[in-house]
Amino acid sequence: MPTSGCCPEARHRAPWRGFTLLEVVVVLALLSMLVALAAPQLQRAYQSVLARGERDSLIGQLASLSLRAQALGVAFELSDDSLRRRLPDGQPLVAVPPGWRVNVEPPIRFNFVGICSGGRVRLYSPSGEQTVVDLEAPACEIRQPRAVSSRS
Repeated sequence: MPTSGCCPEARHRAPWRGFTLLEVVVVLALLSMLVALAAPQLQRAYQSVLARGERDSLIGQLASLSLRAQALGVAFELSDDSLRRRLPDGQPLVAVPPGWRVNVEPPIRFNFVGICSGGRVRLYSPSGEQTVVDLEAPACEIRQPRAVSSRS
């Protein structure tokens, strides 16, 4: 058994070749173009999901107003001016996300047992999309919210 020299397997192996600088630059350029094409679409999708989540949060807050009036034992009126009014639990009537507008027509009255007068609430997203939420008296149950195609 020889103790010196190279092992026979090493003679038959091909030398290892790495990537050339040109190959790496081409791959990076292709990846950059793909990212440039995909990024605006991903941003729009993210904004859409964010807006839907904020809209659903607003609708959920509107749906819970009767329960809050009953749980806190307070009567209040929901109007354009009273949206940020705080109830005894320290929370506003409706926490409106930045950029959103809420229009209550006519003002909706909630008594201390949770019965309300009913009305319509319009939600305007930062992009101008409008959602109409109808609150039906006496329990202020929400009918299926509907999007309005016109933008304001």
